[in-house]
Amino acid sequence: INAEYMGIPKGDIMGIYGIIKSALDARGDIIEDGIYAIAACASCLGASGFSEIKEEVWGFFMKCLSCRDRFPVIKATFESIATICREFRCYDPHKIKKEVIDNILLILKDPGLPNESRPTFFGILGDMSHNYLEFMLENSKEILYTYTQAFDAVEHYMKQDDPEMREYADNLKDGLLDSLSSFVHGATSDDGRSIQPRWFIDLFSEFVLRLEQYFTATTSPDVNPSIEYASKVLGLIGDIQLIENREFRSILDRDLVKFLLESLKRKKTSNNDPISEVISYIDNLKHHH
Repeated sequence: INAEYMGIPKGDIMGIYGIIKSALDARGDIIEDGIYAIAACASCLGASGFSEIKEEVWGFFMKCLSCRDRFPVIKATFESIATICREFRCYDPHKIKKEVIDNILLILKDPGLPNESRPTFFGILGDMSHNYLEFMLENSKEILYTYTQAFDAVEHYMKQDDPEMREYADNLKDGLLDSLSSFVHGATSDDGRSIQPRWFIDLFSEFVLRLEQYFTATTSPDVNPSIEYASKVLGLIGDIQLIENREFRSILDRDLVKFLLESLKRKKTSNNDPISEVISYIDNLKHHH
């Protein structure tokens, strides 16, 4: 709920925030529900209301991040920061780079990160890349390498006999797709054009070669991908071609796109279902390419 939009008095939300903050301070311990509650209050306040408590909230988040051995707390904190940054791009970008983006990249390299948390951290990485474009560019080589390591993990675990490992692969696969979508959208302007320097476009175009292999593996009939996943992959491919190096053969011209288009056209039920929108989007891009 946006309190400003709904006409809820700011003082009421501030009162709830104060009660929650006092209760957490009195506990002397940090719990995940408390972190999410603080973020929810902050989001409800709107930009003007949040500006009054943003430094206090940031201090609370930094206290939470000091609990290095408690992944659930770290996860809840980064999720909450990402939520607030989606609502209001209010914090100093240099703070975000040092305390959030750099730390998320370190966490994703940590072999001790619980499997169930890894998709969430990739989602947060995507959110922060989208909202803090300058640091997405600065860290782009490391971010893209982190994605390729995750591709290796998905391809490995989806072949395992253990159902839990295959479930982990599915969850990570979905988390990566959402994260990549945010990353790609952060690298394009509102009118859908690439606005990035040449060195980034070259780097990203090289990354697309590995991404194509990954999407081919995860949409293969052998792994029985969902229609939703296949259509999301195809839609993302359409967005990706906007930031390709034109010296590379466009991803739109590759066998993967032909296969996905043909598969989805066989499965669409009407011209109004979501699959049809993706098909039309790609057909139009190919026509004008």
